[in-house]
Amino acid sequence: MIEAVNKQLEYRNTTLTSYGYDTSNNIEYRFNAQGFRNDYDFDADPQIIFAGGSLSFGIGVAESDRYSSILSSDLGLHKWDISYAGEYYENATIYQTLLQLTKCNQVPLIIQWVSQNRNTKNKTADYIKNIDALFPNAVHIMYDGTAVDEGEFLITNPVWLDSVADNSHPGAKTHWGLAKFLRTHI
Repeated sequence: MIEAVNKQLEYRNTTLTSYGYDTSNNIEYRFNAQGFRNDYDFDADPQIIFAGGSLSFGIGVAESDRYSSILSSDLGLHKWDISYAGEYYENATIYQTLLQLTKCNQVPLIIQWVSQNRNTKNKTADYIKNIDALFPNAVHIMYDGTAVDEGEFLITNPVWLDSVADNSHPGAKTHWGLAKFLRTHI
């Protein structure tokens, strides 16, 4: 079974209306028993997996408007979303979490990496190479700064179509656009 690998574990089985940059109290953030933002525990095996940082987590965006929820619903696939936000994280955190999923290595995997300037351990390109060797159905996207080598990512810094109330993260329209874009790459 998978679990969050950092302080996010403290939020297991809770619902918050204020989390990370979002202090609006307008969005419900439900955390499952594994410490991730999901409406359900990871009891059934996934048919698609999403991983990443605060964009994928959906700071300021309702669960139904997150690109992972939109895309998995559109495809009719049971999702696991193992994205991080709130506490400081870097690609090492995302990578360590993905390594817990080797039994799911044939499942489509969409990973939103954060920029190299948020990483202190390894180059993002090294994580991508290692993940591609383990997960043949991985799609990589980049957000939060400039990519080390843009050619290694499907997209870099998706265009924000809108933003959440505090302007810290992309809003629902951006998530819908990203889901539509990714639909053609799964």
